[in-house]
Formats: sequence, C-alpha cells, structure tokens
Amino acid sequence: MSQLTTRLVNDTPDAAMVRARDGNDVDHRIAIDKGSGEVAVHQYNDYPGEFEACTSEQRRMIRAARTSARYIVQAETDADVVRPTERPENIRNGIRVIESLTEGEFVRYFREYYDEVQEPSASVPESVTTVTSVLYLDEASTRLEYVTDPTYEIQTQSGTHWQYTNPADTMAAPNRDPDVLCRLEPGTLSVAFGGPFRSFLIDHLKCQIRDVYWLRGESVPEDCRLEGAGNPDVDRVREAAEPESGPEPEPGAVRE
Repeated sequence: MSQLTTRLVNDTPDAAMVRARDGNDVDHRIAIDKGSGEVAVHQYNDYPGEFEACTSEQRRMIRAARTSARYIVQAETDADVVRPTERPENIRNGIRVIESLTEGEFVRYFREYYDEVQEPSASVPESVTTVTSVLYLDEASTRLEYVTDPTYEIQTQSGTHWQYTNPADTMAAPNRDPDVLCRLEPGTLSVAFGGPFRSFLIDHLKCQIRDVYWLRGESVPEDCRLEGAGNPDVDRVREAAEPESGPEPEPGAVRE
C-alpha cells in the first residue's frame, strides 16, 4: 500500500483546494474553508458515496485525506486552520519544557493535576471523561507562561461541557489558543508522582504526536511509536461512523 500524498492546487481568499491520493491510490479533491478550517467540499471516486457504506479501511482513508488537507493548508497558506494543540512542533516544544522543569516547578504545575486524575473532585465524578491541564508556552516556546488548574470534560445527555476547578482561569489565562493539552481519563494512572509521572506525561504527549500522524495517514516518528494514552478524541474518531467535520471547542480557546 502506498503512502498518502497531498498537494495544494489553488488558494483563494476564502478557500484552499487540495488534491490527495490515499494509500489505496484513490484521488480526493478537497476544499478547506479558510475562515472556519472545516472541509467545505470533499469529492472522491472508487468509494461508496455514503460514508456509512464504506469499509473501515475506506473510512480511515477518507479521514486521512481530510486531515492531511487541513495540515497542508496550515503550512502553505495564510490560513490558521489547525489548532496549536494539534501541531506536532508545538507538542514537542511542550515536551522539552516539561523536561526542563525543576522538581519544585513540576510540583507547582502538576501536583494538583495528578491528584485530580487519580480522583476527580467534580460534583458528579462519574460523568468526567477526561481531566485536562491547559498549557500556554511563552513567545519563545521555552518556558511555561501559564498553566490552568485541572479542567473536567463532562459528558451529559445534552453533550460535552467543560467544568473548571478554578473559574478564574477563564479570565487569567492568556487570551489565545493554548499550546499544549494534557488530557487523561480519570482513575487510570498507575505511576507515582514525581519522576514517574513526568515520564508518563512526556509519553502522553508523544502519543498525541503519534495520533496526529495516524490521522494524517503518515508514518509515525520513531520516538513516538508508543503504546499508551494520547489524544482521547482519536479513539473516538477510530470508532466513529462519520468523518471529522470541524474543530470542537476546547478549554482555554474561547472567551465569552
């Protein structure tokens, strides 16, 4: 099976056109809305017209073409269509910053997060799907500028919601998209705090890089070929009946 390839073929003020050839040698024509980052048009041959009628392998190829198209538009146009938290270079910067923290700094930034992952203090703990630590790097991407208190992703009948353990974070955090997200399912840690948890977080971020490459249908970098928890949304995408339609809200990204 060949590797997925993509190329930008047209760039207008409102949309960018991408051609992709997936691992099954099927051609895709994709238009990305430069304002929203969503896929505006996606045409392909040789697969069923209805996504639900496709095999799991065909669905994976369709998702890979769509994801890869967004990344090439991010790289080769003036559009900002990929979140910072989904860019491998940003995640690697986060890894280097976490590695550089002193023991005292690591305790200050991540002790509470560790405790909340172990046992969430949310009002309805059983509804918590992930516990998130939102990281903002400085302009040089060499230090932590701001780290929010743990944030809960809450799943209810009405949908997904975010609950802040410190509501002041919504005003105190930088008014921009975060750079790195640590997102872990509650009650899943089997390591002690300190060095073992620092190593766990680094592997968690490497697994997020792994997931980006998987979504794009590309070979995963050698150092990121790990088993473990990465982006929890990717597990949902693997099982989803529909391709990704566009960005979902994330903590720290929007101000009311």
